[in-house]
Amino acid sequence: FERRGADLAMKKQLSLKDALCGFAFKIKHPSGTMLTVRSKAGEMVNTGMFKKLTGWGLPQKGAYDVTGNLFMSFDVLLPVPGSVTPEKSQSLAKILETLTYPKEKEHKILTFGKGARVKLNVEHEEMNGRLA
Repeated sequence: FERRGADLAMKKQLSLKDALCGFAFKIKHPSGTMLTVRSKAGEMVNTGMFKKLTGWGLPQKGAYDVTGNLFMSFDVLLPVPGSVTPEKSQSLAKILETLTYPKEKEHKILTFGKGARVKLNVEHEEMNGRLA
């Protein structure tokens, strides 16, 4: 857990199956209480989504009758490379192509001159500041 004032924050990894089909897991709260966290019926989770557990933070400093909240951030894990056989891939494709997806966002393409240094705002830290 990470403390943010009276609120608590944590990250939870979910398998792709749990993210798509629903999940239930237990966590031990700092108070010692075991909490069971369940998704709602039909709820799907994406990486970066948050779930708020109201009142499961810490007591507010100076106002012990007021407690913060517990915020969970989710990270969806994809299958390990090589674990999806061609047969499984075909079965998955048949199921996944029947689903409805949000419209893809349009991204603006930027061009830079030769030798320009670029600061990326993504996970690839090893590329930051290198020549493009």
